Amino acid sequence: MTPATAAVRDALGTVRAELLDCVQSNLAVLADRFHGAGRHLELGATLRFRPRPGPAGLPTVEPPLQEQL
Repeated sequence: MTPATAAVRDALGTVRAELLDCVQSNLAVLADRFHGAGRHLELGATLRFRPRPGPAGLPTVEPPLQEQL
């Protein structure tokens, strides 16, 4: 086994691929391979919880239509 093959194998062991689609899985493996184990956890957007009043005064966390467009 070459050092490159061993590094990819090690990176594969740090990624939970069942939670990701194929593009995300490949990106996660590359991130771990080239930047260290667990680095794929730093990818992505920050989650935000911004409730606002919705229909009938009930709170909603959906972004307004203008933000989606």
